[in-house]
Amino acid sequence: MEANKKERMHPCLGITSSCGTFEKRDFFILIFPGAFTSDRLLICTVIHEMAHIENEAKAKKNLPAHGTQFKKAGRALIKSVETHRSGLPERFRDTKLDKKFILTSSCGFEEE
Repeated sequence: MEANKKERMHPCLGITSSCGTFEKRDFFILIFPGAFTSDRLLICTVIHEMAHIENEAKAKKNLPAHGTQFKKAGRALIKSVETHRSGLPERFRDTKLDKKFILTSSCGFEEE
């Protein structure tokens, strides 16, 4: 219900959330239907949200959503995906990543 409310207020492709205490949290990602319009948009959305998890999991305090640590996590994830493409599901192996989209917000995604 909370995700539906957020989606109506500000359309987005995915959100990351957590539950538990600051010291011991579980993270989860919600991917909205708009992210499924192409393989490229879907994988870039998932990587973007994974960067949020890494950013939050390593933080000792609240950090900006798309700050320096988020970008560092995003770049590391991009490098890992590009280095280990054979580990991806087959349909994503040749998908070109939109690095600008992954390292910023969901605004401005351009389909090729």
